[in-house]
Amino acid sequence: MANVAYLRSNEPINTDENSMSGRFLYTYNSEHLSNLDRKAIDTFSKNFKIEKEFDRSKFSSPFYMLLHAGKKTYSKPIYILVNENSFSAATVFTTAFKGLPNVKIVGVTTDGSSGNSINIYLNNSNIRVKVSTMLSFQRNGKTLDGNGTEPDIYIPIDLEQVFTGKDTQLQKLVDIINKQS
Repeated sequence: MANVAYLRSNEPINTDENSMSGRFLYTYNSEHLSNLDRKAIDTFSKNFKIEKEFDRSKFSSPFYMLLHAGKKTYSKPIYILVNENSFSAATVFTTAFKGLPNVKIVGVTTDGSSGNSINIYLNNSNIRVKVSTMLSFQRNGKTLDGNGTEPDIYIPIDLEQVFTGKDTQLQKLVDIINKQS
């Protein structure tokens, strides 16, 4: 299980939605999911506890993103370098891989927004605002929004990176990898 998400809606939604399936998020009874996928969802759901409750009457049924193993297992170390500018799909991608064997998230906590935004025009001013319509939960029960995904290896940005543009976070990660080799 990579992600559990709910779509903000005034009406019940129990079928796949284009805005969600484009993100590989499907309803429990979706034709895109197999019986094995549903069994994995059932197993995951037994122990899954969300950190903060929300008014479920204002959201759809859950949408699920599942990862599937490939034909070959990649067993070498994988590092995903993220920072505070990693948001939306990058945050979902990061949380999907967090905690998997041989994967390390490196850098600083991601921005945390999960996206699926829509444009709304304010009635009195006709000002356009962009609003997220998706509430995404990480496997640990925390929302992506407001929390982001925490790194396994913390490498903060430093002044040299800020003032010169040199990617010191990447260089520090390369140094860590080289020391482990």
